[in-house]
Amino acid sequence: MQEKLYAEHLEWLNKSKSYRIAYNQLMQLNPDSFSITKAVFIVENAWLENKYTLEQFRTRLQLEAKIIQQQLKNEKLNGKDNLALNYGIQKRFKQSISYYDPKKKQTLTIKPFGYDFEDFQGEKDYAKMFVTKMMIKGKGQCHSMPLMYLMLAEQLGAKAWLSLAPQHSFVQFADKNNNLMNFETTNGNLVSTNWLLQSGFINANALKEKTYLDTLSQKQLFAQCLSDLLLGYLSKFNYDNFAEQLRQKIASIDPLNMTALIIDANMKTQIAKQMVNAAGRPKEEDLSKFPQAYQAYMNMMAAYEKVDGRGYQDMPREAYAAWLKTIEQERKKQEMKELSDRMQREIQLLKKPRS
Repeated sequence: MQEKLYAEHLEWLNKSKSYRIAYNQLMQLNPDSFSITKAVFIVENAWLENKYTLEQFRTRLQLEAKIIQQQLKNEKLNGKDNLALNYGIQKRFKQSISYYDPKKKQTLTIKPFGYDFEDFQGEKDYAKMFVTKMMIKGKGQCHSMPLMYLMLAEQLGAKAWLSLAPQHSFVQFADKNNNLMNFETTNGNLVSTNWLLQSGFINANALKEKTYLDTLSQKQLFAQCLSDLLLGYLSKFNYDNFAEQLRQKIASIDPLNMTALIIDANMKTQIAKQMVNAAGRPKEEDLSKFPQAYQAYMNMMAAYEKVDGRGYQDMPREAYAAWLKTIEQERKKQEMKELSDRMQREIQLLKKPRS
């Protein structure tokens, strides 16, 4: 038995080596000031068992940046203006772009990034969640596409923020008057806060606690990257000491990180079930007679209270897919049209020469 356990441990050490390396690499970054490109690469490459290099990752992003900068130059927009840069990135998600390749000496048509409806939650293939996959296939989903936007913004020197909704993420950026605007990367459209609220799974408490629809700080974004590392690890391995170490690190950086809170509640639920079963499955009112089972039950309830306190509501896969499709009807509404028109007016003003 000891030999078998030792052999299994050695096998785990070998298979999970890339995750321990990734964790150590992330710990060398400053949570308050870090490269989102490097962090995302480290997280994804751990799952991919170090298949790619950071240089390959950055080279592709640099090409994307050249495409956007050339487009801005063609439209006579300042390649250093923050609003113009965000406009350029958004155009990459919205429509085909003509790009003159100086190496091939020909003009190419670059198709916009598309939404991958197949296995969009990575249930069959977790790599579907990755920016790496998006770079190769040209399609992503609500996890990879906003991260791609942030990495392009970093490459170009633009400011943009990640924001969360139930089972979803999107991008926020500021207009010329510093008003925040929402950009939906999955379909390349500016969207209203009302549309985001129409998912039906954002309650008043979630808004009050800033669980959803708020810009993530750098520290919160870093914790989110660690959460992605943890979720990737759990897609391959069981919950173990390393996973718990990672969860605790996320909680220490951002105590309100939803992923860490939910995983903690799930694990305490498993422990409580085991303890209650071991005690002979007593009725809830008799549970206090079994100290260990009762304590495990109370720990579980406390963990769920934290999750509920953040206003979390689970959004079923079918409900999410149905909500995402409503963007087509939403585009026809006056509120969304006004957002688009406002953006276009501000861009046109940027094109006018200053006297």
